[in-house]
Amino acid sequence: MTLKARPIKDIRHQLINYKESSKRGVVKRVSEATKIDQSQVSRILAGNFVRVSPNVREICKHANITVNEKAKKPKVLSKKLIDTIMDVWDGSPEVEELLCNMIISIKPTIDKNYIG
Repeated sequence: MTLKARPIKDIRHQLINYKESSKRGVVKRVSEATKIDQSQVSRILAGNFVRVSPNVREICKHANITVNEKAKKPKVLSKKLIDTIMDVWDGSPEVEELLCNMIISIKPTIDKNYIG
């Protein structure tokens, strides 16, 4: 079982709802509990963020908002992915190695911005 990032718009919506349904002073309480500056907490709880940064993740954890969902790894590659690889690959082992290395090299970016 792997983790799949939830859509940012869902996380944003839940954080806004959390702020609206909380008592007065929620920004201060969350700031004190998470050790994140009040201005950052206020911005994040207003939904003003583009990616799930460590601060967003910490505030979500405090608010019991799930950032990742469990997802099964696909058993087969998507047609789009296969078609894209086949369009680029010339059949040589050298280009095969290059493509594999390129895909592996973007894993940290995927993990950081989409998974976690």
